Amino acid sequence: MGAIGVMVANDALALGMEVAGYDPYISVEAALGLARTVRRATSLDMLLAQSDYITLHVPLMDQTKGMLNRDKFALRKKGVRIVNLARGGPGQECRPARSAEGRHGRLLR
Repeated sequence: MGAIGVMVANDALALGMEVAGYDPYISVEAALGLARTVRRATSLDMLLAQSDYITLHVPLMDQTKGMLNRDKFALRKKGVRIVNLARGGPGQECRPARSAEGRHGRLLR
């Protein structure tokens, strides 16, 4: 979780939410800014299957390209709200699954 992810997680905690985060590349600096009560998700699949709200704010890089494709999107919890704040590819890849939004949740852009 980069600087934005840390801020979003801490703000969600302040609103009374239970928060889990996933970032296989989290920096020590970002981790130090994260509240202790934020749980670490062990995989993106786990996060998608268990979360009511997901914020996506990752840069387009080789490591993030394809991270939310049709197969991953199918794992999401029923009724989930995904807030896509990504710039570039990772958020664009959710588009093929938009037709299923009404059945399993909404993608907020």
